[in-house]
Amino acid sequence: MGIIITNPPAITQRAAPGMAAPGMAAPGGRAATATDAATDGTVVQYGVPQQGGSPVTAQQQAVPGAKPQDTGAATPGVSVQTVPGLPPFKSIEKALLPLEGKQIVNFRGKVRKTQDAGNQPVIPKEGTTQVIDIDPDTGHTPTIHMAAGYACSLTVVDSMGQPWPINTASVGDGGRFKVQSITTAKQSPTIVVSDLLPHAQSNLLLTLEGLNTPIPVQLVSGGPIKDGHEVVAYRVILRVRGMAPGALPPSFTASPNAGTTRALLQALYGTMPSAAKTLRVSHAPAYSHTRAWLLNGDLWIRTHATLLAPSWIAAEQSANGVHAYVLPTSHAVLLRSNGTNVTTEIHNG
Repeated sequence: MGIIITNPPAITQRAAPGMAAPGMAAPGGRAATATDAATDGTVVQYGVPQQGGSPVTAQQQAVPGAKPQDTGAATPGVSVQTVPGLPPFKSIEKALLPLEGKQIVNFRGKVRKTQDAGNQPVIPKEGTTQVIDIDPDTGHTPTIHMAAGYACSLTVVDSMGQPWPINTASVGDGGRFKVQSITTAKQSPTIVVSDLLPHAQSNLLLTLEGLNTPIPVQLVSGGPIKDGHEVVAYRVILRVRGMAPGALPPSFTASPNAGTTRALLQALYGTMPSAAKTLRVSHAPAYSHTRAWLLNGDLWIRTHATLLAPSWIAAEQSANGVHAYVLPTSHAVLLRSNGTNVTTEIHNG
């Protein structure tokens, strides 16, 4: 496509009374006088041919005797707005590319920051792992606080932490919450629940293999605010009182102390009370991810291995094979992993 440079825009000026119109000739060829301008009210347009003359530009009338210059208006097919006060090339360049490189980068950066601010939640989310104990005989309905636009995994285990397959999962209002399987297996202990709308509420009914009583769960969009963050569940473990069908008999008895059980459940998922002191572990079995704490004068251990000695006071197990133990204070423990017994040392600091 060709580029055509047009003449500068016409500038209209009316000659004031008592003032000669520039570039105009009085009748008879003499120079225009103030008297002539005052009597005929001449209107002068710069850049527009006057009667019987050539176009008169502002630059030409400023220089007496200057001849009209070629403006290139004869070039066919073009219409580009020029920038007054600049040479022809710079004028076209400024009209077509008004922004410099740094200005474009700064503009794009401001657009990105604006888009990021528009996509950020009004209140930041704090995702947590929640362990809920359920007794089917009591009919208690636990509440799960979720966040709109976020998903939460829900896993069902028995009293010993062994997976309990879910047969069906039905949500009350499918337009507010969505439930889907996390695997392609027909029966799985884990499902995914998504919150589709803010300020939504509904319920979820779970039927478990071998359990005739459905497990009800209350779903709520939005959670409590803590330290400027909205606390919502990203992962929920439902510990149902009983034993899953086909599960192996437990090799230990869970702690009867409710407070110890809650702390052990925290240890299973890598969180401990603030009063717990972290201890250093050495020579642990490979890939056992063994950790140790000192709490209330007892030794607390979280590991994927099995504790053989010394004897423990209380223990819990998660669905993914993690063990949490409470035992008397000791500087060494015997762990078994992948058929191998390993002596693991526990150090302060």
